[in-house]
Amino acid sequence: MSKIALIVNEMQNDYLWEKRKDKFPYDTAPLLDAVNTAIDRVHAAGGDVLYLTQIFPDTPSNHIIFGYCITGTEGAALHADLHIVSEHCFEKNVSDLFADAKFKEFVTAQGYDELHFCGIDECACIAATAKTAAASGMRAVILENGTATRFDARKKAVTRAELKAAGVIYQKEETV
Repeated sequence: MSKIALIVNEMQNDYLWEKRKDKFPYDTAPLLDAVNTAIDRVHAAGGDVLYLTQIFPDTPSNHIIFGYCITGTEGAALHADLHIVSEHCFEKNVSDLFADAKFKEFVTAQGYDELHFCGIDECACIAATAKTAAASGMRAVILENGTATRFDARKKAVTRAELKAAGVIYQKEETV
């Protein structure tokens, strides 16, 4: 039997709450519902749930360049309605989480065969991390109904085609 981890990506206030910037047009309620359903299913089946947060250091330049997900701000916190079922939370400020040594060591030590991805953004961080997972021999699954992107339909189609060609699997919902 495969050892599975669900990767819950960037379900943070700055991307999902009403005060978010216009460039983050995610439909919060249905996304949270789908992600929470996936979390509950994986957790109930005995799989691990890992949370990833996009965190930028609290520097004047990051306030100017990004202006969101700054260390220690309320906006950088996981959304209050997100189901938290584990203490496995990894901070990142790069697209591909495998570039983070702590995450890579944890995933290797746990011996995961499969990584399932949900959250945001399908065409950015989720795509980069899923592609690396697939290239490393893991089964990488993106939950179609549990991900969102701020990019247009053309970019989404191109990204999905590239990921499928790289061995990433898409499925409608979590079926652990």
